[in-house]
Amino acid sequence: MAMRQHSLMGAGRVTGSVTVFLALSLSASLLFTETALESARAFLLRAQAQTALESALDSLFAGYDTELFDRYGLLFLNRGRTVKNRSVEAIVEDAMGAELNPPGGGTPAAGNLLREHVAEVTVTEMRDPVYYGQGEYYARNVLDYMKYRAVARKVQEITDAEQISELGEEARRQNEASRGSSSQAAKEAEEQMRRLEQEEGKEDSRSRTEEEVNRSLIGKVNELRKSGILNLTVPSVGAISRAAISYADYPSLHYGDSGHASLSFLKESSMNLLMADYALEHFQNYTSGGGSGTLRYEQEYILSGKASDYDNLSGCIDRLLFLREGMNILTIVSEPDLCAAASSFAAGLVGWTGIGALTAVTEGAVIASWAFGESILDVRSLLAGEKIPLRKIRAEWRTDLDSIGELLAGENRSTACQEHGMTYGDYVCMLMLKVPRRQKQFRMMDLTEFSMRAADGGFRMHNCIYGLSVSVTVTAAPLFSGIGGTGGYQFTVRGSRMY
Repeated sequence: MAMRQHSLMGAGRVTGSVTVFLALSLSASLLFTETALESARAFLLRAQAQTALESALDSLFAGYDTELFDRYGLLFLNRGRTVKNRSVEAIVEDAMGAELNPPGGGTPAAGNLLREHVAEVTVTEMRDPVYYGQGEYYARNVLDYMKYRAVARKVQEITDAEQISELGEEARRQNEASRGSSSQAAKEAEEQMRRLEQEEGKEDSRSRTEEEVNRSLIGKVNELRKSGILNLTVPSVGAISRAAISYADYPSLHYGDSGHASLSFLKESSMNLLMADYALEHFQNYTSGGGSGTLRYEQEYILSGKASDYDNLSGCIDRLLFLREGMNILTIVSEPDLCAAASSFAAGLVGWTGIGALTAVTEGAVIASWAFGESILDVRSLLAGEKIPLRKIRAEWRTDLDSIGELLAGENRSTACQEHGMTYGDYVCMLMLKVPRRQKQFRMMDLTEFSMRAADGGFRMHNCIYGLSVSVTVTAAPLFSGIGGTGGYQFTVRGSRMY
C-alpha cells in the first residue's frame, strides 16, 4: 500500500514539472515573439516617419509661387503667399500627422499597429536667395530654367555673343588707342608750334589754327558734347521716366562680392551669358515700353544700378555711345576712302602750317569727331527701334564731314540698316556681359521684387525659400506593455528638399 502511494506521488511530481516547463517555455516564446515584433515595429516606425517627412516636404514644395513661376520661370516657396500666416514647422507637422494617423485609421482596431505622433518639428537650415549664399540659389534657379529651354537654339546665340564681346573689346582698344595717340601727337604739335612762333615770329599762328579748328567739324562736335548726351539722342527728354526706388531694403543692399569659391573661367562665362540672356527675355527696356514695377527701364537698371530710371538710361546711353564710337573709329580706319577723307579734311584745316605732327593730331581728332557724330545717329536709330550692325561697312555709313551740323538740330536719322544688325536690346545685353555676374543677379532680384510688389505689396525676395532642412522628433507607445520603456519610443528623422 505504501509503495503504491509513493508511486502515485512520484508520477504526480513528473506531471507537474512538465506543466511548469511548458509554461516557462511558452512565456519565453511569447516574450521573444513580442520583442521581435516590437523590434520590427520600431524599425517600421522610423521608416514610416521618414516616409511621412519626405511626403510632407514634397507637399510643402508643391505649393511654389505660381505667379512668380508664370512670370519669371522661378521655383520658390513664398512664405508670404503660400505659407501665409502659418509657419513651415506647423505645415510639416500637420502633413506628417495626416500621413501617420489618417482619419478613422489610427487605432489598432482599424489595423494600424504603427501609430505614432509628431512631437517637435525644427527647421535646421533655410536657403533663401538673398541672405543665404549671396544670390547663388537665385542663379541656380535661373540656370535651371534656361537649361530646359531650347538649348540647341541658344548655342549659336551664345557663340555670337562671345564674338560680339570680342569685337566690343577691340572697339574699346581702338577708341583708347586713338585717344592715346592723339594725346601724344598733340604734345608734339604743341612743341612744334612753339618753335615755329619763336623762329618765324608768327604770333598769330596759334590763334589762327585754333580759330580754324573751332569753326570746323571738331568745334561742332565739342558743341554737341556740351549740350548733353540725352539731349542729342532721346527724342524727348521730358518724356523720360523719373520713377525711382521708394524703399530702402531691396536685395541689392545686401550684395557683397567676397567669401565665394571662385569658378572656372569657362563656367563663370557661360553662367554670365545665360544670365544676360535671361535678363533680355524677362525684363523690359526703354524701347520695349518699360516694365510694370517700381522702375520701368529694367535692363538699363541691371546695367547701371542707379536708383532712378533717368540715371539708368543716361548711364546706358553713355556706354552705348562709347561702344558705337569705338566701332565707328574701327570702320573709318579700315575703309580707305573714309580714312582718306579724314586725312584730306585735316590737311585742309592745318596743312598750311607745315607741321606734320599737328596734321596727325588733327586727323586723329577729325576721325574721333566723325565717329562720334555717326554714333549719335546710331544711338538715335537704336532708341527709335531700328537695327544697327555692330561693325559697319562703307555702304552702311550715313554721315559725311559736311553734315555734322544737322546733328545740332536733331533732324538726321540713320534708317538704312533695317534688315540686319542688332537692336537696342541686343546692345544692352552685350553691355551687361561686363557687369559682374553676382551683381547682375542681385539687380535682377531687385527687379523681380519691384514687379511682384506691384500686385502684392508684401512680396519680398528674402521671404522666398529655395530649399530647407528639417529635423522631426517622433514618439510612439509600445504595442506590448513593459517593452520600450515607460516613456515609449522617441526618435528623430531628418530630411532636406530643394527645387
